[in-house]
Amino acid sequence: DKVGLFDEGAVTNEDAELNQRILQAGGRIYLSREIEVYYYPRDTLAGLARQYYGYGQGRARTLVKHRRFARWRPALPFLGLVVAIVAAIVVPRLASVAVSGYVLAVAVEGMRMGWRFSAPVPLTCLAFPVMHFSHGLGFGVGLVRFLLRPDWQRR
Repeated sequence: DKVGLFDEGAVTNEDAELNQRILQAGGRIYLSREIEVYYYPRDTLAGLARQYYGYGQGRARTLVKHRRFARWRPALPFLGLVVAIVAAIVVPRLASVAVSGYVLAVAVEGMRMGWRFSAPVPLTCLAFPVMHFSHGLGFGVGLVRFLLRPDWQRR
């Protein structure tokens, strides 16, 4: 009651946005072990890309609305994307080293997660760059969108 309910204008990230308001008001978040959650993964990489693009926009909306994050982790895919583009322009020779390092890290983590959860390793390896790029792109588009045209009432 003190901080308000879910922001009904938020399409994604409404839970994190509410949590941020609770934390900013001095409250705490409690996650119960009693809660059961069912998750249904996307059927295609395109569906996964759409999902993470939306997540990126939702995170950008929260940042613009509150002018800060509770934590900076949600901005990392966008910041990584910007750094990669700038580095490729400024020092093109290092771009191949950076891309190779990223591909190696994705391959190692993709194999680890695929084996751990008995998932197809090639798809698991592809999922990471799809999620990172889509989230980063959605975040960047969301920043521009919500800075130019906020869809909430300012306090």
